[in-house]
Amino acid sequence: MLGLRIAGSGSGSLWLDQLLLSREETADLEAPVLSLTEHEGQISAQVWDLYDGFLQERDLVLTQDGVRTDFDYDPETGVLRADLPETGRSRHVMLTAVDRSGNRNSVSLLIEREGDAAFADVTDHWARSYVDYLAGLGVVEGKSEAEGLSWYDPNGTVTRAEFAVMLCRWLGIDPAERTAEAVIFADEADIPFWARESVLAAAELGLLQGSDTDRGLCFLPEDALTRAQAAVILSRTMPGGRMEGDLPYPDAGEVPTWARSYVAQLSFMGVMNG
Repeated sequence: MLGLRIAGSGSGSLWLDQLLLSREETADLEAPVLSLTEHEGQISAQVWDLYDGFLQERDLVLTQDGVRTDFDYDPETGVLRADLPETGRSRHVMLTAVDRSGNRNSVSLLIEREGDAAFADVTDHWARSYVDYLAGLGVVEGKSEAEGLSWYDPNGTVTRAEFAVMLCRWLGIDPAERTAEAVIFADEADIPFWARESVLAAAELGLLQGSDTDRGLCFLPEDALTRAQAAVILSRTMPGGRMEGDLPYPDAGEVPTWARSYVAQLSFMGVMNG
């Protein structure tokens, strides 16, 4: 049995998993409205909340490649501005806002660098800018080299083991610093040696989970990662806070129950599209 006691005064809403407690006559379920643009190295943003109006500076976080970036913010107009230093490579800028009821929203920009593609086979691919960005951070690597060129295979599938390695690189997790003694997969011997530490580190952090099979709990490292599984894993890396979204897809009924809220969240943020 769970007991909950709240003392003090004030107003607002409290989220406890899927339980909403609110002192307001109408609970605030609306996420902040955000816009984000970049021009010649300057970031401009507009922040607005339906219930709270203009948010405060403490409610906002601006990051460049995952690192917090200073900004100037006018709470009277909801206008945010920041200068971004030139790095010589593609950059990812994200603005996150959380209102006093815990509703969260994020918008992001990928500021592309000029120059040759990171891999020979992504030059004209729709995902080139994203691949170039992740390659610049060392998150993804080429699969083979031929004729002095590095190839990425952009239309190939990604295995669960490969995704575990990329996930740790993206989050800056050093697998060698984690023991993962409590993580046991029945098919641990099947996990490639180059991915084993990353798989166990991500599993220890609760980012990856196995599947129940007739062998027990297995990681299935060579299985292709599904879009539903990717949505769940990526959502686990995000900070807490309520984010409501719909599934605006004709095949929404085919999204597994265990993944629906995660797919809706990433769709709302524009991270995942149809």
